Amino acid sequence: MTAQGWWLTLHIPKRIVDLVMDLQKAAIFPKDQTWWFAWNTLNIALPSLLQNATDLEREWDALRVFSSRAELRFGRRGQGWGCWLLLEEQPREVMRDLYSRVREAVEVHIVEADHHVLAGQKLRFAHEEKRGEIVYPRLLEYGVPDDNLSQALVVRVKAYYDSAYRLMTMRYAEIEGRTPGTLEPRQYPNPIEAIALARGDLQGGAQ
Repeated sequence: MTAQGWWLTLHIPKRIVDLVMDLQKAAIFPKDQTWWFAWNTLNIALPSLLQNATDLEREWDALRVFSSRAELRFGRRGQGWGCWLLLEEQPREVMRDLYSRVREAVEVHIVEADHHVLAGQKLRFAHEEKRGEIVYPRLLEYGVPDDNLSQALVVRVKAYYDSAYRLMTMRYAEIEGRTPGTLEPRQYPNPIEAIALARGDLQGGAQ
């Protein structure tokens, strides 16, 4: 199903954790329903439920915080830093006063729902079964509560397209376990619907 999405460029926060807390207060990042992952040159934090906000304050080169409602991105951009928020709801309405305080610029995009299967399958590590991948090789701990190793881990994503229907980016929405063979077919773009949306709502959607 084709929808509308907003890609906000935000002012660089003094502390990323404070911005995350503000977004939690706006119910954009609900407790126990918000995930995060990050990386730098020495470490990778795989997608996990956000349980300790202090994890976000390490010296990451790239950081993502996401829920079904939005994804926050913070990371290096050239010699500086960048901060962005992607969501499929009118940001002025859901963010209220926070919108004018943190927004620097906004773009409107066409959005399609999709999914990706995360790396990792049931393997034996040190006399116990864990999720991993032989090709790396390494243990893959995603921080998923009650991870069922017989299922694939699937991340729901939102694909952002421009008005010419070129893929610009994808944001994470949520992670779930799915039994192999039960995933629905991918949602391929509907060109007619996309063109109509681009000519109409996208022309005046940015605020």
